[in-house]
Amino acid sequence: MRPIGPLLLCFALAACSDREPAVPNGTADQAGSSLPQSSAPADGPATIDCARASGQAEQAVCADKELATLDRLAGPGDEMLKASRDDCVRADELRPCLVEAYATRIAERARAGSGDSAMVTGPVAFNCGRDTIEATFINSEPGYVVLAADDRPAVLPRIAAASGVAFEGRVDGEPWSLWNKGREATLVRSGREASCTEVVGER
Repeated sequence: MRPIGPLLLCFALAACSDREPAVPNGTADQAGSSLPQSSAPADGPATIDCARASGQAEQAVCADKELATLDRLAGPGDEMLKASRDDCVRADELRPCLVEAYATRIAERARAGSGDSAMVTGPVAFNCGRDTIEATFINSEPGYVVLAADDRPAVLPRIAAASGVAFEGRVDGEPWSLWNKGREATLVRSGREASCTEVVGER
């Protein structure tokens, strides 16, 4: 008697050959061929293809996890954001310039009502005596606040605080700081301190 094992195997292979081929990690075009999907890493920038990064600014963002996070929060790139990022190559310090460019764009999107609400709070309006200051809090690591004050935004990095949240940096060479807890805040600009209260209903 002829062995049936090879015959059964032949039928099984014939049946399998009629099935649609699996396409792992790809999509099929109209002819049925597999096209590889290209997606940015979950912790990489959203507006830069790091495999083709060109220029110091793009390469700096791809090499820095915090800058990559800010890039994702800034959302789809536009020509103004790209121009600001590229201009940072001519700045005295590349990284602080990139942080300011991204943080400012994130704050602009927040004011327009778009962006990642889980990572961005605001803008929050504070009454600081005669002035009203808008603060947008970027909850990355370590985090930043963007203050809409005077004729330009001020971007301050977060620092350690015993209570509440505190931010400190320099704007045009002058020391600035913001401490915030609940609806109260203290703003220091160029050595001048002001007590601030959140404008109710503006958060």
